[in-house]
Amino acid sequence: ENLSLNDPNPTSKDEQKSFAEQCTLKHFEDENECDDDDQKSPRIVKIQGSTFNVRAGENYAKNKQKAPSLNSLYEPYCTRSFKSGKRTECIVESLGLPDCAGRSMISEKFRGRTEYEFVPDVLVAHFQFPFSTNIMKSSVDGEGGEIVFYLRPTELFMEELEKPENEQSAAVKLFIKWCNNCDSFEMRSRFKVMGLVRNLKKHNLGWIAPYNGKPVLVTNSGSVHRGVMPIASTSACSEDDKPSSNSGVRFIEIVSNVHAWVYMAKKGFLTMIPKFQNMQIDVGMTIEAREDDEMPECILGSVGVQYLDAMNVPRIPEEMQVDTLSPHIGSSYESNSTTNGGGATANGNSYLISPTKRMSSFFKKKSSSASNNDTIS
Repeated sequence: ENLSLNDPNPTSKDEQKSFAEQCTLKHFEDENECDDDDQKSPRIVKIQGSTFNVRAGENYAKNKQKAPSLNSLYEPYCTRSFKSGKRTECIVESLGLPDCAGRSMISEKFRGRTEYEFVPDVLVAHFQFPFSTNIMKSSVDGEGGEIVFYLRPTELFMEELEKPENEQSAAVKLFIKWCNNCDSFEMRSRFKVMGLVRNLKKHNLGWIAPYNGKPVLVTNSGSVHRGVMPIASTSACSEDDKPSSNSGVRFIEIVSNVHAWVYMAKKGFLTMIPKFQNMQIDVGMTIEAREDDEMPECILGSVGVQYLDAMNVPRIPEEMQVDTLSPHIGSSYESNSTTNGGGATANGNSYLISPTKRMSSFFKKKSSSASNNDTIS
């Protein structure tokens, strides 16, 4: 079942639910759970944050020391993959959130918190990539694929938020800071992604070895949507699962648009797409620490994407792609040249979010420059 922002009529709601089910990938807690029928089928496997090396400090600027991450702050509970004729602006607005936002796994104390109200109950990582590119024509949109990871807080993270601030880990403090200020380019662009391809030699991909597992900062290709998913009366959740307050489900959706990369970077990515169906790719996400007191970094969420045939997935109907964001959604699109340095207000456009009130305003869309590529960190 889905929680939906749009309150669609019964017919469109049924269509939305049907499409969401079609594009949802199988999830496994462990690769050993896969039976013979699943050995080469598209699937998502839970992996440990320690799969990835992250900035460790001390004096990182000089020593460049990295170490395996501690356990992830969030964990995947649903993944959807589909094709699109144009990019889906905000997937939460278009498809809602899956199965009660995984709230049966989120403590009542966390859901009903009055502190850290910008920290999401659900973190949505939305990746969009093209199926073709043209050296003569720059484009930030078009035919392509999309994959969406829905993550919920781990017990570790929920326990961390209950501690006094002076006892919280550096990574938790940094993530709280990012959540509070991700409407600014300066903070939003500290979100980074790591892709670790297993068995490079097997796939004749030796050329990406220097970059394998290295973080990429999502800068000019990134945007953020955040808001509160109203619950109202939905049959998707049992009475026991519904929160005691009228806060709804707080979410942040971070979008990475590969369409906006420069030509050579897109071309390199495109050569890999046909190989995805035979590959196992570990994906990790974190917020970049830059000062020693922000280290060690910790993986936000990590997931194993295995044997994904990106060309053979359902196509989202264009009428299901919402072009106009509802007042429940806030968005940030500032480019580096226009950022004013952060905070909850940018470029004169007010941004408001409250766990107990509907959002009354949202950012005007500002297109990011497509001439600058995301950067290796």
